[in-house]
Amino acid sequence: MLAAITVSAWSYWAWEDPSRLVTRQEEPILEPQLEWELKEHVPNVVFICGQAILGDEIYTYYGGAEMVIRVASVKLEELGNL
Repeated sequence: MLAAITVSAWSYWAWEDPSRLVTRQEEPILEPQLEWELKEHVPNVVFICGQAILGDEIYTYYGGAEMVIRVASVKLEELGNL
């Protein structure tokens, strides 16, 4: 049996009918990869706490393993057309 893994991704819901899913991301924004994300207090867990766009980068603040808060970043140009 595989262990459950918690990942984060985005989805877009219809403004006029929030029960209708318009689209969602195929691949996760974040998934556990680092040793401490995979094997610490609560293993296989990362979750987004907030995001900020600063200049040409998106900074994603996330918790991992129920122990720490970290930040990851990506250049906007690397995201393409979401």
